[in-house]
Amino acid sequence: MRSERRVVTYLAFLSVILAFGVDTALPAFDELRDEFDLGRGSGEVSLVVTYYLLGMAAGQMVWGTVSDRWGRRVPILVGLTLYGTAAVGAGLAQSMPTLLAARFVWGLGAASPSVLRPAIARDLYSGNQMARVISFMMAVFLIGPAVAPSIGDGILRLGGWRLVFYASAPLAVIGMAWTVRFGETLPAERRRPLDLRATGRGIRAVVRTRATIGYTMLSMFTFGAFFIYLGSSQPIIDEIYGYGEWFALIFGAVSIFIAAAVLTGERLIRRVGAAQVCLVAMITLVGWAAAFTVVTAVTGGVPRFGVWFGGVTVYGALTTV
Repeated sequence: MRSERRVVTYLAFLSVILAFGVDTALPAFDELRDEFDLGRGSGEVSLVVTYYLLGMAAGQMVWGTVSDRWGRRVPILVGLTLYGTAAVGAGLAQSMPTLLAARFVWGLGAASPSVLRPAIARDLYSGNQMARVISFMMAVFLIGPAVAPSIGDGILRLGGWRLVFYASAPLAVIGMAWTVRFGETLPAERRRPLDLRATGRGIRAVVRTRATIGYTMLSMFTFGAFFIYLGSSQPIIDEIYGYGEWFALIFGAVSIFIAAAVLTGERLIRRVGAAQVCLVAMITLVGWAAAFTVVTAVTGGVPRFGVWFGGVTVYGALTTV
């Protein structure tokens, strides 16, 4: 019998792997611009994040169905293999298209633990206990970004942008070994055969469930905006506000505040339930986003740094809660 602490620790490590795939690359943007002659103000470098997220989006449609047939362990092992291989491929890239292709495959592999972390939690828990485990898992996922840019910056100083990408490969190897040791959470009797008709029926059932569609749309819009922040944070902090040297600390500070908010939300879930916390957070988020939009418009699109920092921090916290 797995203890809750053991489960949370394993899922938290998978969360860290996902965070490192995105956030250690952010401090390397300037070197990537120079390496591939993109120009100092070019936004093309942010495609390094975009293609990773596109790969994750594509993988979302595959790994869940595959895991229902063969269990959770095998898809995670395959995904981490893609993750580590693509990390090495990105480090070896000699052109921007090659780098972006590697990042897409990297994200495709990262989608496996991303999809299957909550699936494992559902295999083992239900109700508010499951929500508590997932909430803590998300908090760790956000603590990763608090330290990953600083780690990425340190690696960058040691060996350049290629070493930054190589450094993610050992995490994949550790994750694979841990997955083998952790074992399977979906018993054979609960697995379902790969049946396109059954999959179609399942999709129709999901689409017809109002609560599921509502929470899916909620996640799509809120996290969509947050991912835009991830891809544009380095150019904004560096080129608009002129704090490029402090990027890792600023990005980390935002992540720490967000993680603290998630832990607070986890305690509230214990008291009043997940649905109530989500409702209050969403109402607050809409009001905050509207106010921040007005302030940004009034200031000509560039609010003071403190206002911008507070705006994205609170938005990120409410989104994740």
